[in-house]
Amino acid sequence: MESVAFELEGTLLKDPDPFSYFMLVAFEASSLIQFALLLMVWKVFSSYDRRVVVTKMPRVMVERFVKEHLTADEVIGKKSRREVEKKERKKKRKRGKKKKTKRKEKK
Repeated sequence: MESVAFELEGTLLKDPDPFSYFMLVAFEASSLIQFALLLMVWKVFSSYDRRVVVTKMPRVMVERFVKEHLTADEVIGKKSRREVEKKERKKKRKRGKKKKTKRKEKK
């Protein structure tokens, strides 16, 4: 099974600035040259069995587009602040439960 991975910023678009990415999503192509380049990248990308996209943006911002339109299998990116906060709250609850259990065992 062959796999391929590429960085979203700077691969699909010449400019690695996220603004270009969102323009592409909004307008589906801003010029004929960019559209042709995107089409060539997509053909190469889709020829692999497993497709992974790496992004500097929060994964949640690009995951749906990349999976639906580029048929990516996986998206690797930053976690959003909300995901990080949720994980931290979950850890705190686990620690609190462990402390309560230890207190009960001591009694």
